[in-house]
Amino acid sequence: MIDQPSLFDFDAPTTPTPGEPIALSVAAAVELINDQLFRIAGPNLVVEGEVAEYTLSQKKWVRFTLKDLDGSALLKCFLTIYQLNVDIKDGDRIIVHATPKVYAPYGTLTLNINSIETVGEGGLKAALERLQKQLREEGLFDETRKRPLPELPNRIGLITSRDAAACSDFIRILSNRWGDVDVELAHVHVQGERAVPEICGALTHFNALPQSDRPDVLVLTRGGGSLEDLMAFNAEAVVRAVFASRIPIVVAVGHERDETLAEYAADVRASTPSNAAERLVPERAAMLQQVCMHADRLRARVDDYLAQRGLLVERSVSRMQSVMARVHLALSETIQTVEHAGEAMLARIEAHRRHIHTLVTLIRELDPARVLRRGYAMVKKSGRVVTSAKELDKGDRISVHLAEGQVDAAVL
Repeated sequence: MIDQPSLFDFDAPTTPTPGEPIALSVAAAVELINDQLFRIAGPNLVVEGEVAEYTLSQKKWVRFTLKDLDGSALLKCFLTIYQLNVDIKDGDRIIVHATPKVYAPYGTLTLNINSIETVGEGGLKAALERLQKQLREEGLFDETRKRPLPELPNRIGLITSRDAAACSDFIRILSNRWGDVDVELAHVHVQGERAVPEICGALTHFNALPQSDRPDVLVLTRGGGSLEDLMAFNAEAVVRAVFASRIPIVVAVGHERDETLAEYAADVRASTPSNAAERLVPERAAMLQQVCMHADRLRARVDDYLAQRGLLVERSVSRMQSVMARVHLALSETIQTVEHAGEAMLARIEAHRRHIHTLVTLIRELDPARVLRRGYAMVKKSGRVVTSAKELDKGDRISVHLAEGQVDAAVL
């Protein structure tokens, strides 16, 4: 019988009347108890205690007892190996999220475990070490895949809490050092149960932007804190989201001594939010000084180069002038030689011309036709010129050639 009203409405199948008790079967009673347990505690009963009698059967079923430190109370716990999100052993202090249920075959109250959390920093560190080992073996911390940061980003995606000192420190240092950078802030919780989904959502948002709107680099940051405070940056979902980012990413958490798994997966780990800003942009004054120094060096190199080239040009011009002088001298000598040869040739031509004239004159004087025009005649016998009367006999036929025409005759 329930003497006081309960905070929960026990909805019994039937309402007994005075003097008429109703007997339930054992199975019905167990079902009724489990129904009321579920209505009271729901599927997420949270219990803290110490692990005892831990066993693993058939490499599948996990059973252990959860007890108070003084051993005054205990609960049987059950789950599968696939639900075991952390390694536990006897003596570990844990917090379980479970559904209470009476196990009918044995009549014992059992907690069906949904999830387990280790209690205290020691347990958290052990769980982190296991997760770190797993992720390292998967290659999420491999140095060879890390990308360089842009030399001077124009747009930065900042993922942090707008109310945190980390946000103001980062923007202040960024403005003091350079200033001409667009910062798009994604406001998220950096600890608590909302932190992990919000951080993952911000990373997804930036990576889903069109290329033209996408930041050149992402910065995920927060201030320092205890191990429990930094757990969002150790969450497996956040680490994998950092690893999967297509945009180079800097993770800066707390102080130099603070280390999180998200930093290991990032392209660059900065020791503090301020250090993240220092890693991304140079100091404007130092950059201007460096530019001036490089300009001076370049100017000196240009002057030296021009001086060397000028000397080479002078040497080349001098050599060319010397060559041209030799060419001019050789050409002058050649011209003189040609002129002399021409004069000699002209003289020879003139001598030959006079000789030919003389020969022509002589030939003209010796021309038989010219002699015949002076009244002489030429006698031919059988086509041969007769030069003596002795060559002729009486009766020979001859031809007499005159200046104009010829006469055939006979020797008398």
